[in-house]
Amino acid sequence: METQILKPRTSDPDFLEVLTAFLVNGEEGLRVRLEKIEEGDAVVSSVQDLIQAKVVGIVEGDLKRPLVVGKESLVRIYSRVSPVGERKYRNNLIPCIEGVELAADLSQVILRTTKGILRLRLEDLKRNPVFQSLKYLRTGFLDFDERMADGFFYTTFNIEFSLDRDKRTAPTVYPFEVVEKFDTKSDPDLRRITDEAHQYLNGYKATTLEQKIKALARFVKWHFSGRPSKREGMPSWEEIKEFANRYFDNGNLSAMPIGAMCFGECRHRAGLLKYLADREEIPLRLVRGAYGEPTGYHAWNVVFLDGDYQVVELMQNRDQFYPQQSVEAKQYMRFDGSERKVGTIGGETLDLRNRGRRGGNRWQK
Repeated sequence: METQILKPRTSDPDFLEVLTAFLVNGEEGLRVRLEKIEEGDAVVSSVQDLIQAKVVGIVEGDLKRPLVVGKESLVRIYSRVSPVGERKYRNNLIPCIEGVELAADLSQVILRTTKGILRLRLEDLKRNPVFQSLKYLRTGFLDFDERMADGFFYTTFNIEFSLDRDKRTAPTVYPFEVVEKFDTKSDPDLRRITDEAHQYLNGYKATTLEQKIKALARFVKWHFSGRPSKREGMPSWEEIKEFANRYFDNGNLSAMPIGAMCFGECRHRAGLLKYLADREEIPLRLVRGAYGEPTGYHAWNVVFLDGDYQVVELMQNRDQFYPQQSVEAKQYMRFDGSERKVGTIGGETLDLRNRGRRGGNRWQK
């Protein structure tokens, strides 16, 4: 079957194509609001200028085809109810797309078409698991207030996507890599783990933010240490690969439920800690990057504690919290989707760049 390889980590058009292909073909479809904007000097305008441009027309409806550069798309618009109670629809054609540009925070996208410029808002997708997954892949972090949704798929640096002729997309991975999924609806083990973590916190009688984070961190490290056996130390990468390979079938891979894993490296631990912290309303960041050498891929969490951003490191046998200005924290380098260093631990630099400085106790409960 004819396929096309897409790289949403680094390409704006690929990001939008993968996102809309997933959602258009999903159970709920994709509701969109397309705004035709006043062009002016649009040929040379920046994305930020176009985002703030005047709206001269609006189309709202269900997107019926993925948004692909070089092709038209279609929006189905609810029109009216007929005299016999039948819902009536009409189709609105999106002209051939010539270019795609995403805002830095992925909240909006500019579509340059053969008949003008359209603005598509993505804010309503913030809690959508597909959007969250692609955003994490693209930016390298999920923020304190971005609750990891059920259905979130967790991917590695090298993940790509293949789009078939029917415009259905799926992850394409290297033989030793895997896509994990966080979804209590389809993963009874994750439901049990979530309940166990809640009971553990209650039994631990954790009340402060520091106590809660440390308790959850210990729980996650215990879970991924190879239980229920009484093993010592960390599982090897070979053990993790062997376990993950059970989910391969003739070279094809479907997402592996995170709850099924009893071994876990840094990304599994940091991801589960973020998922559990969100369920307990504990503010926590999930960050991807490198430790030490730029090729030493790593994942960790960040908490705002005692007036400072701190790394939560889960790959040690004892509790590890590193303030962002400490010697230890300087080994952490956050990467974006292109594997480019864009910050340190993913602490204050994120707030200053994306939103301006936050109040000191906003994330401290």
